[in-house]
Amino acid sequence: MLSMFGKRLVADSIPSSPVSGRFEVKTVDDVMAYFESAYQINWFQNGLNVYTYRSGNWRTKRIYVGGDRSNDDWKELLTSAGLYYKEFPFVFHMDSKELIVSGPASYLSLIEDSFQQDRPDPSEIAKHGTQLMVFPLKHASVEDRQTNLRGTMVTTPGALSVLLNLLGLPNQQMANSPEAKKPGMNVERSPYSLSPGEGLMMGERIGALPVSPSSGVKKKADDDPEKAEFVSVTADPRTNSILIRDAKSKYDYYKNLIDQLDRQVAMIEVEAMMVEVDQKGLNELGLEFGLLSDRFAYDFPGSGVGRPSLIAAGATSIVDPMRFMARLKALSADENAKVLARPTIVTQDNVSAYIDLSQTLYIQVSGERVADVIPITAGSLLQVTPRVVIDEQEERIFLRIEIQDGSLTENTQGINMPRVQNTSLSTQAVIQREKAILIGGYNRESTEVNDYKVPLLGDIPYIGKAFTSTEKRTQTVARLFLITPRLIDRPIHDSESTRKAVKELQMSFKLKGDNLEGTPSLKLDSTIPR
Repeated sequence: MLSMFGKRLVADSIPSSPVSGRFEVKTVDDVMAYFESAYQINWFQNGLNVYTYRSGNWRTKRIYVGGDRSNDDWKELLTSAGLYYKEFPFVFHMDSKELIVSGPASYLSLIEDSFQQDRPDPSEIAKHGTQLMVFPLKHASVEDRQTNLRGTMVTTPGALSVLLNLLGLPNQQMANSPEAKKPGMNVERSPYSLSPGEGLMMGERIGALPVSPSSGVKKKADDDPEKAEFVSVTADPRTNSILIRDAKSKYDYYKNLIDQLDRQVAMIEVEAMMVEVDQKGLNELGLEFGLLSDRFAYDFPGSGVGRPSLIAAGATSIVDPMRFMARLKALSADENAKVLARPTIVTQDNVSAYIDLSQTLYIQVSGERVADVIPITAGSLLQVTPRVVIDEQEERIFLRIEIQDGSLTENTQGINMPRVQNTSLSTQAVIQREKAILIGGYNRESTEVNDYKVPLLGDIPYIGKAFTSTEKRTQTVARLFLITPRLIDRPIHDSESTRKAVKELQMSFKLKGDNLEGTPSLKLDSTIPR
């Protein structure tokens, strides 16, 4: 009967017997509906074949499918292969790289023919066993560095995070969480089209199918070392060490990898000077009307004529910090310049340093049955990331600079709220050693209030106001940021080489003669370790 529709019957352990009668059928579903109710069988269609089975032929099987596919959405893969049926549930376990399928034997054979792969050779753990390895770090930090910048957490990854990402292992906090879901566990469950008499038996058998990370799939993978490699990487912050549990044969592999991550890096001192200069002082510095080229530096006529330019020829922002400070002190004496802040910080090569000079104003916000306090922060926030660039000729320093400069001012629109004025600067440059980079030059309104009074008379109550005066001066100033990096040379702490050098000096200064006794003229320091 199925041949009338171009289909072929594939019976799964069902004995054949002749059937006679008159049938009125229009589709394959009409044909199989009769036999399904009359003979208590189930069926599914795949291509030109119609497969029949009984409930006793239901199986649950683990099929190794490997893990080299770019798409692990098995519902999509089975659908594209024409093998997805709601009646046949499946679970894909990423750790063991197995597809656990429940269904009739004919369906399991189709899955095996389409997706089954050969298992690889036994793992290194199965061959050599596991080993607990401890790698102390000398220079790098195992923990992540977290910095709170005005309510935003900035995380710099430590050696542990870099190693976990490099090895493709999950975050330790997620892996150790008892409620964390195992990644890669895709579960597809659906109701089953079974007759009432067979539903209980089928449900009991499918109920044994593991559908969660804490069920039998994980347990069997843990018991069989050939199906899962137990690699554990964690850190001990107390000793600044990385702890690894893996195969013994991989010790040298981890050792070489960690040694490359744990390297001594250069130390760089960064000095940030924030300066306010009025327009007159700015002209004296030669920054506003300077004409510079690669071969000469010339200032237009003005108050700065005759003075050597503090800016390197060919650059308008790379300055000599010593000459800049000398000119700045002269301007400060005339009250034409003012140093607002001069913080200094030491950081490692290619590690960001943060300097936050800010003030926070708390504003009370009230509403209907609601009250809250909102902080408003403004000030100078400086982020500098220095990096040493070594070429054949000299050492230079690469700087990545982010500046946020803000201030709180009174609102002129009649609203009892402060006004925040922000300026953001972002740049990167490569400068020579012993040089500095000058950033800024934007104008700001500076207000200064000075009180003057006659001694003694100005302190008399009531009538003292007649002997006092207040001067309010508003001027336009230019704000400058001078960033000076200094490479800290590494000190030599080689006691053996020091003792050898001292010994050679002693031998060189010995007295020689027939009647003279050799005495060293250089005394050893008892503090040198022996």
